[in-house]
Amino acid sequence: MPDGSSTSAARTAGGSSWRRFVQRMPTRVASCWRLKIVLSVIVAVVFCVPYFWIEHHPLLTVRTLPLSWLDRAIRFQPVIWIWVYQSMYVPINVVPWLAERRDDLWRYVLGIAVIAPVSFTVFVFFPIRGPRPADADRAQGLYALLQVYDAPLNCLPSLHAALLVYAFIFGRRMLGREIPRGMTTVCVAWTLLVFYATLATKQHYAIDLFAGTALAIVVDAFVIAPAKPALPSAHPPPASASSPLLDKS
Repeated sequence: MPDGSSTSAARTAGGSSWRRFVQRMPTRVASCWRLKIVLSVIVAVVFCVPYFWIEHHPLLTVRTLPLSWLDRAIRFQPVIWIWVYQSMYVPINVVPWLAERRDDLWRYVLGIAVIAPVSFTVFVFFPIRGPRPADADRAQGLYALLQVYDAPLNCLPSLHAALLVYAFIFGRRMLGREIPRGMTTVCVAWTLLVFYATLATKQHYAIDLFAGTALAIVVDAFVIAPAKPALPSAHPPPASASSPLLDKS
């Protein structure tokens, strides 16, 4: 990983090169591949089971939110934007496969393990129905498939926003100087397009996106915050305890 000594030289040598980044990908993907498979399966099951149960079995009164100016400004265009909306599953699954260290994988999973229960708790106690139009049932293609398994609940905060933003921030921290030129711009543009698609498919309110983004940023700071250096002791040990000369018999 970026903080490992084995990758420091690589970053210095060609950190901003797309060619270098692509050449390093097979090595990254192959690192800890067994653990990656196991964690992928566990996270998918532990996340999806409660997520779908909550949205299909609300325990409290389901509410709606008033539409903001942004919600009203973006037209309902599910056929055009559903593909962009669903594209968020690419980065959130690819980013952990670029990890080379086990502790990076565990930190990534820890972040999801914080985002998910916080969101699920809000979903249970404040169930919100999304702004999906009544005539959306006549949709076709991928959007129609989405409606088969995804009920219009679990809105605030948006896990679409939270997981996507968390994945990109984590990837930036993890890759460090190995990020090629322009990738940050691509990721920001991708995020904004997914956000627009989320509103254009009426899966969420605008406020859901802001809440999900804020949650991701807070969790990232909590999970990945750099360790603070240890403060010097106010009472240094006596010389006899640290001098190798006095340890000799």
